[in-house]
Amino acid sequence: MVETKSDLFQGMHTAFKELQNNAQNMATTTANERMELLNNFLRVFELKKEEIEAAVYRDYKRSVLETELSEFWLVKKELNFAIRHLEDWVRPKRVPTPLVFFGSSSFIHYEAKGTVLIISPWNFPFNLTFSPLISAIAAGNTVMIKPSEFTSHSSHLIKQIVEEAFPENIVTVCEGGADVSKELLTFPFNHIFFTGSTRVGKLVMKAAAENLTSVTLELGGKTPVIIDETADLKMAAQKTVYAKFLNNGQVCLASDYVFVQENVAAEFKMHLLNELEKMYPEENLLLNKDYARLVNDQQLTKVSELIEDAIEKGGKLLKSRQIEEDNRFIAPTLIENISSDMRIAQEEIFGPILPIKSYTNLEQVIDHIHQGSKPLAVYLFSKNKKNVNHVLANVSAGATLVNEVYIHHYNSYLPFGGVNHSGIGKSHGHFGFLEFTNQKAVVKQWLPFSATKLIQPPYSAAKKRLAKLIVKFFS
Repeated sequence: MVETKSDLFQGMHTAFKELQNNAQNMATTTANERMELLNNFLRVFELKKEEIEAAVYRDYKRSVLETELSEFWLVKKELNFAIRHLEDWVRPKRVPTPLVFFGSSSFIHYEAKGTVLIISPWNFPFNLTFSPLISAIAAGNTVMIKPSEFTSHSSHLIKQIVEEAFPENIVTVCEGGADVSKELLTFPFNHIFFTGSTRVGKLVMKAAAENLTSVTLELGGKTPVIIDETADLKMAAQKTVYAKFLNNGQVCLASDYVFVQENVAAEFKMHLLNELEKMYPEENLLLNKDYARLVNDQQLTKVSELIEDAIEKGGKLLKSRQIEEDNRFIAPTLIENISSDMRIAQEEIFGPILPIKSYTNLEQVIDHIHQGSKPLAVYLFSKNKKNVNHVLANVSAGATLVNEVYIHHYNSYLPFGGVNHSGIGKSHGHFGFLEFTNQKAVVKQWLPFSATKLIQPPYSAAKKRLAKLIVKFFS
């Protein structure tokens, strides 16, 4: 019997009610009970390693090694990190109490937000589904997950793993397309964690506002690479190629464009072509298992149109292009002579295109970045401390990496997230735990006499004098 949309939506409502009904029980679980859930999840997840690699490969032919590092390792690392630190995270923290409130003690209690929704993307389906799930469970929430319909093999396996690892009144998965997401966004969740495009992020935030639901938005944007004349050009080229063409450029942290100082631009481009040939040799690239594919025909069409638009508007191909539509394949495409009216200069690319621009003065680069939205990351290659400090002080971004790319995402001690159009809120490690937590202020009065009694009505002359003293000496 074929399930109708009405049946599907009714099942989603029923599942949501079960999660809601169990939310208080989950919120009162101990650190040990949550650690037990996470340990069981880790056990199931480890058993599925080969299936995870196979599912991602079936979805878009990503290298097994890349999947092991960007999906399996990151999730396992995040799980172990949460398990190690959870007892400390959930413990109430005592904070100082001003002397004027003598006789009382102040604390921060960390309580679960309740029932939360995780909407995850297709580019790293396991990592970007399970990493926020770990934080949500560590914080004591019940969770509904909506994985991407674009990576169906991965989404089916995500559902299987969740069903094996968690009771259905703690975590449940709803598969489906945009209509499922739209329906879920009408539910009164206590928090929504969304990873995806800025355009859809706005829709999520708008829908969340109807229920005054808090949100975490992990978005993207145009991450710049800045290379000045003092940089190690070969290293910069090597890391730029890696940051751009990992997962065929379908990474929110991918280098979206390069600004290289004019007097070293020619040498940098030479290194760029050399490093590209080392990592992804042009000969038989179509058969190269290290080079992923675009996720679907829609993405192939979009990236192809971006290339055509750039060429029509005067863009120059630094490397000849190769497109195989039947294989959803576009070879690494380097374009220079970039102008502001090109779509690749305006939109997040999310594909294997690297625009290259030159500059004479660092202020040109900073002004260019300021004209757009704040980026998710900035990759700066420089040995000039003055330049490094100037960029750190003058460019707002989710992260700034000096002579490096990506690795902040692997460090659970660092917050991960963007600013405004590139994201709202932070994730990973303790920051992810806090995102799914209500930090509740708690005050305990342990003397029979309270300082507040001194300033209660009726307001006598003595109390007025006391109020003035409080303002003067305790501000």
